This record gives sequence, structure tokens and C-alpha cells, in this order.
Amino acid sequence: MADLMGTSTVVAELAQLLGPEHVSGAVADRLAYRHGTWTMEYKAIATDHVGPGPQAVVWPTTVDDVVRVVQWAAQRRIPLIPYGGGSGIVGGTIASPQSVVVDTKRLCGLTVDAESLVVEAGCGWFGSELDAVLRTQYGVTLGHYPQSLHSSTLGGWLATRATGIMSTKYGRMEDRVEGLEVVTGVGDRVALGGGPPASEGPDLVQLFLGSEGRLGIMTKARFRVELADQPEAIRVWTVPTVAAGLAVVQWLVQHGVKPTVTRLFDPEESQTWFGTAAGKGAVLLLHFQGLAALVTAEVAVAEDQATRLGAQRLPDVVAQRWWDRRYDTASLLRTVQRPTGIAETIEVGASWQHLLAVYEAMMAAVRPRSTIAYAHFSHFYPSGGSLYVIVHADAEHSDWATVQQRYREILDAALQASFQAGGGISHHHGIGRARSSWLTKAHSDSIAIFRRVQAVLDPAGIFNPGVLFEEASVPHGF
Repeated sequence: MADLMGTSTVVAELAQLLGPEHVSGAVADRLAYRHGTWTMEYKAIATDHVGPGPQAVVWPTTVDDVVRVVQWAAQRRIPLIPYGGGSGIVGGTIASPQSVVVDTKRLCGLTVDAESLVVEAGCGWFGSELDAVLRTQYGVTLGHYPQSLHSSTLGGWLATRATGIMSTKYGRMEDRVEGLEVVTGVGDRVALGGGPPASEGPDLVQLFLGSEGRLGIMTKARFRVELADQPEAIRVWTVPTVAAGLAVVQWLVQHGVKPTVTRLFDPEESQTWFGTAAGKGAVLLLHFQGLAALVTAEVAVAEDQATRLGAQRLPDVVAQRWWDRRYDTASLLRTVQRPTGIAETIEVGASWQHLLAVYEAMMAAVRPRSTIAYAHFSHFYPSGGSLYVIVHADAEHSDWATVQQRYREILDAALQASFQAGGGISHHHGIGRARSSWLTKAHSDSIAIFRRVQAVLDPAGIFNPGVLFEEASVPHGF
């Protein structure tokens, strides 16, 4: 049993497999790798309710290293926690005392097919570092820019079906992937996909995307990129209501206009970002990129439609201020750092039929429970879009039980409101442990099938237990 082996034995055996420089049981490393950036992980640390961390941390440098670690863990039934940048905000990398964390950041090979605009890269690359190499050496760019670009990895994006701010034009991460290399729970190294779309049986690449480490460790991916340094333009308008702003965006995307960035801020968040320039309405911001002639045409169509529906153009400098600060999350961190403070970002998707109702229902649910609550819509498709609700709140007391209860009350109220109004429970943050009970409610049939697949690919049940769906026998790590 894993809990009877002891850290020293685990470290010694792993050092024999990989070499001592690739393994650590040091307290500092175990503490550093015991959590991600979920609000409740921060609060658990602040109130001394987080566990001691994993038994060990390993840093594989090759796929063969990963295979050896997985085979070793499966024989001993020791949980493995795949770990990228540690920037997840739903509790997807909480390491129990019995586990071993597998840090994938040294898996960073790179092959570029510039003619086909396809890249094959190790899953350990940080997004910003990979993008910089692709831009400077090959003249291409990711086309995928999550807010966590500087602190998240390619593997993390795949594991959570991540979405970047330019998704309206370039799609979500799963839209860009053509192939995967994965190590399964029996230590098999499998290559899936690898080429352009084809009628060659089921696309098993998609089986692993969004699996959050439950089916295997993804080591390499093949995905499409974009030409770098294309002409771009940015526009921003005030619109009288959220409904009016949604009407503009719906018309554009359903008529084939694809801004790279599409963001509609509700009146409350508009004040946060744009101040008096926003007036009392909502703010719609569109960013375009591509061939100059196409950018000019799309901007003209967008301006015409926005004006028809009552929007008023704001100076481009107003949009540029947001663009320059688009990765800023400092206000959330300031709230979380208060002893009683709770901050959360709750993103869900909905069809156009339900999107406005989901917004209204979620805001009605969180406003009475919050000190500050606002929202924006940031990813759109011909069939619908996503809503991003941001909540700042305070618990009555700073003790762990009170803070935890307050957090759960807010999250559950928001997700219940979305669910009842026709929305989803996650759009691009994933499920982790934060929303695991909701995934079972929303997709019980899918979870039943997933468990059957998991039993084949990971018969010992070693991969990231407790994530995606609840398991009573799995320690939480807090």
C-alpha cells in the first residue's frame, strides 16, 4: 500500500528509475506542488488546513521516463498527479499525502511544419515561451491565448479543453489539435491521430481532451498554428443594455464575421475597466486580425451593425487600455488575501436561446451573496456563447469551516441558476474537484461511459483520483 511505503522508500525507488536529479522528497518541493491556484486552495493554506503534499515530485525528461513512473505506480497503486504550470483554478491538481506529482514541464521537444502551419510540441511548454519561440524562429503563433498564458502549459490546455481570448476566430484548444501522444495507466505509450481531418474511424484524440489527467499523461501534441504579425484592428462601443450587445454579437457570428477577440462587459464590469467612458451601459469590444482587406471589411460590417442596434463608438485608446491589462487578475488576489475574502470566476456556456436568461439568473443568485459581482461574455459561436461571472465576497468569520461553507454556497447557487436557466457548469476552466458533484448531475450518462473507459486505460485507478467526479474513498488533500 502507498501509505505504508513511506516517503524515503518512494524517493529511493523513483531515484533508481529516473536518477536522483529527477526526483525530490524535500519538504519545500512537496509543499510547492501540493496545490494549484483555486481559491479554496489559497484559503486552506492561509488557515493551515492543507495537507503535507505528495510523497515525492518527479521531473521526467523523456516519454520513456513517464512510462517507467506509470508502470512503477500502477504496480504499487500509488496515485499520480500530472502537473503542468499549476495555474488551474478548480482544484485539479490537489496532491494527497499518498500521491506522487509528475511535473511534465521538461517534456518540451518541438518540431515545426511551417508549410502546413502545424506544430508538434511536448506538453510541458509554457504558453508564452512556446509562442515566443514560434514567433521569432518560425513566423507563426499559437492562436490560443488564455488569461493564464504565462503560467499554464500545453498539457494543461489539453487536459481542460481550454479556451483562449481569440477563440471566436481561432476556436478552442480541442479545435486545433490533430494528434496526441499519451501514456496510459498500464504504461502503454500510444500515438493518436496525427494528420488533418479524415474519415478513419472515431477521433480518439478527443477522448483524452478534457480528461483532466484521469485517463493518462499526455506527453506530446500536434496542433495547428497561425501566421504571426498579421494586420489587426480594435474597436469598442457602449451599448444601452447587455441584451443589445448580445444582439450585435449574435448577428455578427451567425453571418460569418469572426473577430479574434469578442468581449461584452455588463454595466458593472464596464465601470471597472472603462470608468466614466462607459457611461451607464454595457461595453462591447472587438479585435480583428488577418489579411488587411479582410480586417477592413469585417470592421466595416461590425461598425454598421453595431450602429444599427444603438451602439456608440468609443475612442480606440479606451480599448487599448483594456488590451494592455487583459491578463491582470490582481483584484481577485487582493480579495482572496483578506482573511475573510473569497473571490471566484464562474464561467459557463449557453445557447443563444438561453444566454441572456442564464446571465440574469446567475447574477440574481450571486449578487445577494457578494460584496461585488459583475460579468462579461467572452467566447462566441454561431450556436451560443460563454458567460464569465466574477464574484468578490466575504465570509462572516475567517475560520476554515465558515469560509468553505460560504464559498460552496456561492458556487452552488451560481451553478444551480445556470443549470436551471439552460446553461452549463463550465466553459473553459474544467471541473477539477470544485465542480465534480455538478458534472455527475449534468452528464450522468457520459460519466458512466467515462468510468468504463477509465477501467480499461487505468485499471489500478492511479491517475488523479477525485477529479472530474467524486470518489468517497479518495482523500481530499486539505
